[in-house]
Amino acid sequence: TRQNLDAQLTLALSDLKFISLFAPQLQAITGQIDSDMSVTGRIDQPLMQGHLTLSDASTDLPALGIKLEGINLSLIGKPGDNNLQLKGALQSGKGPLNISGRYNPILDSGEITLQGERFQAVATEDIQAWISPEIKLNIEPQLIHLGGELKIPEAHIQPPTIDASSPLSEDVVIIDPANNQASDGQGNSKQRVLETQLRITLGDKVYLDALGFKGRLLGSILVEDNARQVTRATGIMQVATGQYRL
Repeated sequence: TRQNLDAQLTLALSDLKFISLFAPQLQAITGQIDSDMSVTGRIDQPLMQGHLTLSDASTDLPALGIKLEGINLSLIGKPGDNNLQLKGALQSGKGPLNISGRYNPILDSGEITLQGERFQAVATEDIQAWISPEIKLNIEPQLIHLGGELKIPEAHIQPPTIDASSPLSEDVVIIDPANNQASDGQGNSKQRVLETQLRITLGDKVYLDALGFKGRLLGSILVEDNARQVTRATGIMQVATGQYRL
């Protein structure tokens, strides 16, 4: 731990298609990655200076039916400061999403803020949804706290019939009630816990067509989950207008 570091990362990439090999949910990736970052100091207390940027990027998310455009992200390290500053923006369906925050790699802690306005989150045949998030993530070594409000100004939901016999997806996380820790299905628990205190508010253009019901929904609920108790949702969801057919 007393050994000193002296490293330099200089990078310029304009062909980003290889990212799809590691993140197959992202397709048709374009943009530019540039980096001029130095790492100095001791191994147990590294200092990172410089920048890592992603500019003029875009990507398709086929599973969600959306295209992220105008992606510009930067990670900046300043002299004498162990915090890496994060700043960025992107858009989907002409709706902007801004990202800001900081991360300290030594303390493994930081915070990230997401703010958006009518950002299209889903555009499939069954679901079209726009969101206006004001969300903050607080990161600690063994805890991530998710808080804020997720507004859904507009959504059109017509889910398909679900076959109850369908197998679980490989990315389903199983919660072990014996120790309240997430398991990967092989008995390996994950150490970092997610705590949630998120308000979900529906706007006046949220429509549901499912199970014989067709109408417009309104309301706001507070979703709370501290990984020690069952997930709780308090608030009111109501039918503004609609009809139900047997």
